[in-house]
Amino acid sequence: MPYLHHLGLSTLDKLMISNGDADHIGGASSLLTNMNVIEVTGKDIEALQHPQKIPCATGQNWQWDGVEFYVLHPALNQIESQRNNHSCVLKVSNGNESLLIAADIEKKIENRLLATQIDRLRSDVLIVPHHGSKTSSTEDFISAVQPRYALVSAGYRNRYGHPKPEVVRRYKDAGSVVLNTADTGAIELIFDAAPGIQPVLYRQQSQHYWNADLTH
Repeated sequence: MPYLHHLGLSTLDKLMISNGDADHIGGASSLLTNMNVIEVTGKDIEALQHPQKIPCATGQNWQWDGVEFYVLHPALNQIESQRNNHSCVLKVSNGNESLLIAADIEKKIENRLLATQIDRLRSDVLIVPHHGSKTSSTEDFISAVQPRYALVSAGYRNRYGHPKPEVVRRYKDAGSVVLNTADTGAIELIFDAAPGIQPVLYRQQSQHYWNADLTH
């Protein structure tokens, strides 16, 4: 909420919730209470108070201002024993560059995407599945996506040890630049920048002493 207000936004055209874990859905009720949200889509959204709720499903797609959005997973009415594996997976492309948001999917779903959606996986930027957990990011999946940037959403000194060192190594061995929010703070990506995608890292932009490098 504070960040969206900082940007001067009062309306969201679409709020997409990848799954019902607290670190994915935790701020949704606050957004729905304090902002004009036109549509809510995603998984585990049944309890949210909103008149326009749509479950995400493979094949859903839309375009805004020349940017294409496509849902790769899950199939409609697909039931998974693990909540992580019914996460919404979203591909965003502007025609030149692309972003793949893989939420919390694990190896099982990575393999399914390799079998059914491999032509859509290649992306310049990947939000690393399940925060860099060892349950995800197989070599075959990384090879199919070929991300220039692999972004990890993780808390500083989180209790799960995300991202796992062996997962980070896999991405680096594949030639990806790995950026971790625990080290960089918020990551903003500027697309269509010269000479390509330009990441803007909050801790490099903010000069406050408490944003000093925490990795040393």
